[in-house]
Amino acid sequence: MKKLILLVLTGFVLGLISFPVQAKSSPQQTAAVSAAKPLCLPGVYLQDPQDCQPLGPAQRLSELAQTTAYRYPDVPLPAYRPEPQLTRAPVNIARINLPENEKVPLYATFEDAINGVNPTRFIDPGKLRYVSYIAVEYYNNKPWIRLRSGEWLRASPVA
Repeated sequence: MKKLILLVLTGFVLGLISFPVQAKSSPQQTAAVSAAKPLCLPGVYLQDPQDCQPLGPAQRLSELAQTTAYRYPDVPLPAYRPEPQLTRAPVNIARINLPENEKVPLYATFEDAINGVNPTRFIDPGKLRYVSYIAVEYYNNKPWIRLRSGEWLRASPVA
């Protein structure tokens, strides 16, 4: 039994031993000529260029040009300038700059807003809070926004 195990292990170990492999040698002249030429810039080469090697991206683009309707470079998108009235927002927008976990107080008058007293209601906490407004007043170089409802709050005009 020991001889059988020894024989199987020996066969397994001999099977794992690899034999050296040699690469097929290429002609010396081709290697010298190709080493002297640089790679071509990426582009389509329908004829063999004499001063560079069309390998890599150039080879792939040339293959695509011969086999498909692919064009390089891509045709630019048809773009135009929109009409001026389409570039302006029809409403004024302001961003609320308080931390996202704080409620935003709304005040009935501008005086109440700058003094921070008598809030009429609150806007709930949230990550992105924007409001539309109808007027802006500045107090100590800080913008105060008047909403369509007539209430005031501290926010920064965006558009």
